[in-house]
Amino acid sequence: MSKKKLITIIFIILAIFAVVIGIKLNIDTQDKVLEKGNSDKEIFCAKEYPGMWDSNSEYYRATVWKVYDNGKVIQYDEGSGGITSETKTWELSDEDYSRLRNILSRDFKECDSFPGEAFDGVRWKMIYSGEVYGEDNHSYNDYIYDMKALEEIETILKRNK
Repeated sequence: MSKKKLITIIFIILAIFAVVIGIKLNIDTQDKVLEKGNSDKEIFCAKEYPGMWDSNSEYYRATVWKVYDNGKVIQYDEGSGGITSETKTWELSDEDYSRLRNILSRDFKECDSFPGEAFDGVRWKMIYSGEVYGEDNHSYNDYIYDMKALEEIETILKRNK
């Protein structure tokens, strides 16, 4: 076999391999349709701390969202003295629930720390209870500016605020 034919065959094999790997990667990164469960287990909690907040201060305020396996969301404002507002309850749409679960089980786990510097604005604390689904738990506590997955979580939570 000539050197030219051998190189052509190797090139074709590599091209086929690249296409197969590309298809596999595309399948792995697509959202799965995840249906709501039927339990009241808390799967996610997010707290939004607006403005300049000093964790050493005696006073703080935050908006809290708790998301449950069955798609129920409980939202309230919390201050250093406890709950400071009426509790609101609603249910995520099937689409929002599925999207949130996909973000939490994949993209959220990549968020460990804020990549830039910021000293004002809104800080977040987010906790995913992945053990409900046999996954690892994960938390994030910082700014969410320019972090697509975290900003999308914020959009989903605030859609019914």
